[in-house]
Amino acid sequence: MLWRPNAVFTGRAALYLAGMRDLDVSEIDVIIPHALPRLSRRSRLRFHRAGRESIIDDRGGFRTTHAYTCFWLALQGDWEAATTALRAGWVTPDELRDTRRRMARKASPGTVRQVLRQLLDRPWSVAERELHALLHEYRINGWKANEKLWIDGRVLFPDLWFKQEKVIVEVDGYAFHGKPRDYEMTARRHALLVGAGWRVIRITPTMIREAPELVLDTIRSALWRRHRGVLAPV
Repeated sequence: MLWRPNAVFTGRAALYLAGMRDLDVSEIDVIIPHALPRLSRRSRLRFHRAGRESIIDDRGGFRTTHAYTCFWLALQGDWEAATTALRAGWVTPDELRDTRRRMARKASPGTVRQVLRQLLDRPWSVAERELHALLHEYRINGWKANEKLWIDGRVLFPDLWFKQEKVIVEVDGYAFHGKPRDYEMTARRHALLVGAGWRVIRITPTMIREAPELVLDTIRSALWRRHRGVLAPV
């Protein structure tokens, strides 16, 4: 960083520098503590004014912490990258709560609270986040997402599950289940869960976006009355 010795990478660039090499980085977000320079329209750099960032001195240069980066990406609407950080296990709920106060100038208090709640739901994909939002909208409760579930000595992380009803909802998209090996692993996982007495409901990202009523009716049909929520959005 000879051109900006005190510049700090954030966003996707920060995750890439931390080791997430498969992440697409089309633009590089950089935080600097002084006047923002003018750039040509072709530049891949996006500069941001310094605030109350959490910073790490990494071998590749200064970057924001995983929790700050994840929260910042979510505020920017880049849920693909934010959920990737959650899925990798790079961020804990306590770290996200501690980071909230550093986001005061990044968005309105209401937006910061809303985004934090969505992050604490632990979505591991954009489709899972959309499913969580749908369940909140219709007040369907009693569920957990991507938390440990022990089955016959093996630990699994179901996309979403209702402990009391022993119901699991899996979001099966081509991005994570489209390859032959992934499909085989998904089928084995399904068989293991069913063999242990769990009911498994499989939905797709397209169903969540194009047929939300079908998704809601399917999930409600397996739940106790107190977890079914309301028929109209709130």
